[in-house]
Amino acid sequence: MSAANPAVSQARVSLLEATYPLFSDALVSKVDAANVSCDRLMSRLNRINVLCADLSTVMRIIAGNQVAGDFHDPEDPDSESPLSAGTVASLASLSAEVLDMVAGEIDGAANWYGSKVAL
Repeated sequence: MSAANPAVSQARVSLLEATYPLFSDALVSKVDAANVSCDRLMSRLNRINVLCADLSTVMRIIAGNQVAGDFHDPEDPDSESPLSAGTVASLASLSAEVLDMVAGEIDGAANWYGSKVAL
């Protein structure tokens, strides 16, 4: 749990698990009751949208690289070679960083809203 906001967990939880309570029911209710503005949340959601769109592009490059490798013919000068394993690893690492940024944006919003209401 966060020291600034006990309703916000700092531990990463898999999306495959049943819950992901960064915005607890208590926090949502208190923010709603306090009429705290949602402009900060909308700004963070816009940023998350951009990050997800960029991540989608990177993941398509990674996935397409496997197809390029399957059809690459080293004997054919017009056959485009796949990306190197190092490049693919760098793209995968970049993807992990983007996901950390998305998680940070969400956690930051939860912390900010938690600081605006007494839990």
